[in-house]
Amino acid sequence: MGRSAPTREPVHDGRYEPHDAAARRGIGGQRLCLNALFDPSGQCWFIPAGQPGPEPVTCPARPTLSVVTATEPVIRPAAPADLDAVAEIFTHYVRHTVITFEEIPPPAAAWHQRLDDLAAQELPFLVAESSGEVVGYAYAAPWRPKPAYRHTAENSIYLAPGRTGRGLGGTLLQALLTACTRTHLRQMIALIADTGTDASVALHRSLGFTDVGRLAAVGYKHGRWIDTVLMQRPLNSHTDQ
Repeated sequence: MGRSAPTREPVHDGRYEPHDAAARRGIGGQRLCLNALFDPSGQCWFIPAGQPGPEPVTCPARPTLSVVTATEPVIRPAAPADLDAVAEIFTHYVRHTVITFEEIPPPAAAWHQRLDDLAAQELPFLVAESSGEVVGYAYAAPWRPKPAYRHTAENSIYLAPGRTGRGLGGTLLQALLTACTRTHLRQMIALIADTGTDASVALHRSLGFTDVGRLAAVGYKHGRWIDTVLMQRPLNSHTDQ
């Protein structure tokens, strides 16, 4: 590939090497090509199947040999076929948590309408897919319906039960912010229910959101009063009319 491999220490004694070296040794399907989002300048590494290895990085040029692809979640635009899974994820949070103030899960038809409405406004709706399964989603929706708010959006992000705590939320939110910078939006708002944990607030802070306010006891669900935390992050510096 015309470039030297970066110096990296083995992780848990796993052996690894650049894919060009693996290709010269004729190693194909027994090794894994690990790819990570948002790091297009990295080196692609192979590790023996079933053994530990380095943190995944993105390959700048695909090798010409057969490889087994790791099952890292893929972030992509939502499609109508994804919406039953999206509805199922959201239903869990409606019924069992106070993260959303919805009390009745919307039907799949409502999600189809939302996908169409956001597409018409050129706003992103993304899903995370792993092994053919939708394991999370995120979208940007208008913050308020009045026209002067048209450059401001609110983000929503939900992960399938059992998929939290693995970094997927940060990956989805970063992808959403990146997609929003290619739109007319200038500001992103996060309205977060104070559930007693700081996970969502900490996630947003790590990606540039700042606290701008708190609304006390504005929601009542599952027998408790709930505050909301208001956070904000700038996107683009231009102002479209």
